[in-house]
Amino acid sequence: MRGNVAADAFGSEPGWQPARHTVFRDERLADQVHEEGFVVAPFASDSQIDDLRRLFARTHGIPRGEGGLFYSVYSRDYEYRATVDREARAILLPSFERTFVNYDNVVNMFVVKVPGPASEFPIHQDSTALDESHHSPLNCWLPLTAITRLNGPLAFARRTHRFASP
Repeated sequence: MRGNVAADAFGSEPGWQPARHTVFRDERLADQVHEEGFVVAPFASDSQIDDLRRLFARTHGIPRGEGGLFYSVYSRDYEYRATVDREARAILLPSFERTFVNYDNVVNMFVVKVPGPASEFPIHQDSTALDESHHSPLNCWLPLTAITRLNGPLAFARRTHRFASP
């Protein structure tokens, strides 16, 4: 197959494995993320979450209705995107510094699910623009509202980060 790379049923190159995360200060967190694909761990303080809620209230608004999903990073308003990234970065800096070493905080954003039928979001794998055989990207999810089974919690499927090379 000239010019093509053989792949398994999930699209992975033969022998592909995700790179082990080297940015965690706590090796146990690195081990769990490498094996399971995620970790649930304390990260931000109550005051940081309150600061993020105030930032959200000051900068953001979505009309109610059929629901839907909104990513602040996709807004056409550059000042809004820059403000969210800059201010969330400053609020969370102590948590990032306590948890990670030699890391790059690439982007901070609000992801908003408005209640309604258009808010359903199927299982997916987040993509990156990195060669994940050499780099180890991470997403940190911090809910700003109490999460229950009824209001759209985030779910993870163990070990699925190994199913497909990016």
